[in-house]
Amino acid sequence: LEFKTQVEASKKKEAVAEEQRAKEEQSRREEDERRREEEERRGSEARRLDAEREQSRLEEQRHVAEEQRRIEDESRSREEQALEQNRRVEEQRRFEEERTREEEQRRAEERRREGERSRAEEERVAEERRREEDRRMEEEKRLAEEQRIAGEKQREEEGRLAEEKRMAEERRLTEEKRMAEERRLTEEKRMAE
Repeated sequence: LEFKTQVEASKKKEAVAEEQRAKEEQSRREEDERRREEEERRGSEARRLDAEREQSRLEEQRHVAEEQRRIEDESRSREEQALEQNRRVEEQRRFEEERTREEEQRRAEERRREGERSRAEEERVAEERRREEDRRMEEEKRLAEEQRIAGEKQREEEGRLAEEKRMAEERRLTEEKRMAEERRLTEEKRMAE
């Protein structure tokens, strides 16, 4: 009997749990449906706002286009008036250009000749500088060669003096040995006597 009671209690517990799960599932479905309806409502509202903005943009474009056409018409009239004025101005300008072109050509020719003279002078100065630089380098080369030769001579002289000093030192030592040998022989002879 106790086991049967436990089984029934367990079944009731499972039934309560199943009912709770069913309620939770129903609640989730209702929440999902509510969110979906809210998203659709927001999407519909956004589309409506987009349509209104597009309509407003088109109206603004139409207004701008009309204003632009009006401005262009006014501008065209002013341009037609200005064209005639420009034609007269252009004729005057061509006349003045023709009159000044020869003067500009003359000045350009003078500038060209002056430029040629200037380039020739620059080339002459540059050539003089090159020759001066060549002379300077030759002089430096000559002095360097003289210094090299003088250095070699000095080294040779130093070597000669060193050799003479060495030979003199050898002669001195030889003389000292000879004199020592003579003193030794003299001393031996004296002792023998």
